[in-house]
Amino acid sequence: MSSLLYGAITRRRLAAPSTASLAYTSEPATQAAKRVRQAAPTADQVLDEPGKAQGGQESLPLEQVGRWQDAVAALVPAEVLALHGVAMSYGSTTTGSGGDSVTRITYPHQMMVVYLVLMVLAAGLYLLSVKEVSGWQNWVRAAIPVGAFVAWTMIQPNTAFDAFPFGFSSFGRVMTGLFLAVGLGILANAMAKKADQT
Repeated sequence: MSSLLYGAITRRRLAAPSTASLAYTSEPATQAAKRVRQAAPTADQVLDEPGKAQGGQESLPLEQVGRWQDAVAALVPAEVLALHGVAMSYGSTTTGSGGDSVTRITYPHQMMVVYLVLMVLAAGLYLLSVKEVSGWQNWVRAAIPVGAFVAWTMIQPNTAFDAFPFGFSSFGRVMTGLFLAVGLGILANAMAKKADQT
């Protein structure tokens, strides 16, 4: 979802009664989720066969990982996902074909900088859309797209997250991203209830 749209929704939720805000947010969220699914590659497009990643590594089953990728990607600004896609198309190379293909980051240090800039952009787009940046609630709301971007890049194979030498196993990386996604879902729900109460 675009951070500008997210900021507009938050402003309307704060200004509208609780029942009206729920009716308002359900439609844009659905449209944004559809747009993200079309723009971002899903597990079905990245994995060649159930349980096998492109590089031949074992991974979680498609139906489990794909749902989480879509849910977390809906919290990431569309602009950030698009720029990430451009960065990966220019900053990585894929060798081999089919199940034997391997994607490598061509410029790891530059990709790390791009990754950090995308994190700042995710928060910045939200903060630009709010009228007043005072109060801890806006800072927490601005952190949600940043955390969602990190979670998405951990769950999704072949992302800019690969530029960092963290040494996660495939299982550890995906599970850390999934736990982060659950925490972000709880936080986003709590912040939505807080906005409805004010």
